[in-house]
Amino acid sequence: MLVLTSLVRCVKAGRPWADVLVGGLMGAALVQIFAGAMMFGAGEAEMRSTGLVLTAGFSLAGAISGWVYWQIAGRPRPHNPLPQKIVQAHVFG
Repeated sequence: MLVLTSLVRCVKAGRPWADVLVGGLMGAALVQIFAGAMMFGAGEAEMRSTGLVLTAGFSLAGAISGWVYWQIAGRPRPHNPLPQKIVQAHVFG
């Protein structure tokens, strides 16, 4: 994940799209790593279709997770100086 995040930052992709992209790639990579071994016993055509569905599903789940992360933790919000003024008035006033 650190490598993907660093790569996306080097490309200077926008924040919400970078989080969605990294989440989607991580989902796809994780399902290939962990579920790839389970699919080797299936037939060739069945393995391909199952692998594509699993990869697409995990990639979508990862992309949604990246978007939710951006909404909760990373989304820039307008600066509101009111709380700082209240604290300064209480402490220094």
